[in-house]
Amino acid sequence: MSAQDHFIAVLEEPNNRYINFICGRARVYGAAYRTIATAIRNNHIRIVEDGRIPLSAMEYNFLRNDVRVNGATDFSHSDTKSLIIHEMTHAIEDFHRVTLSRADAEGAAYIAQMMYLKINNLSPYYEHGNSSYMCLQVTANNIATRILRTGASTVTPEEYRQLVADVGGFAVMEGRPIYTMLDTPQPYNGF
Repeated sequence: MSAQDHFIAVLEEPNNRYINFICGRARVYGAAYRTIATAIRNNHIRIVEDGRIPLSAMEYNFLRNDVRVNGATDFSHSDTKSLIIHEMTHAIEDFHRVTLSRADAEGAAYIAQMMYLKINNLSPYYEHGNSSYMCLQVTANNIATRILRTGASTVTPEEYRQLVADVGGFAVMEGRPIYTMLDTPQPYNGF
């Protein structure tokens, strides 16, 4: 299977229909993942193999409408599948052509990633050695747990404040800045 086929397979999993919530201005819903799968199938979003991308990372670019992924990525691994959900949550945001803060964009993507793992009875991998990243993952996991357990659809104001703080605390990954300014708008422009 190609990387594109793996993305489509994950996005079309039936359990994704349970990923439904609002985080700040970001609206995420399960049916949108099928829309994104169709966009990939029709080459509106491209999957680009790039050896410079670490094996444990992917990167959606809303200006190029592509996802950069290492060609040696193990797509059978649950963390890789949840990362596909994370990055394609950004594609959903792009599809809606909404301008979001980095906190809204990343917060929603991390919650969706954790919901995917929970829905599929998989355990999240908490990256050790980067405590700010672990805090972000734990907060997103707690929010995902509450939403799935209670059937709620909105991140509470208290959860949102913690999520914004955690996204702001997670500023560097693999030696490069990730979120330089939380309020920097992400002007998603569609594809």
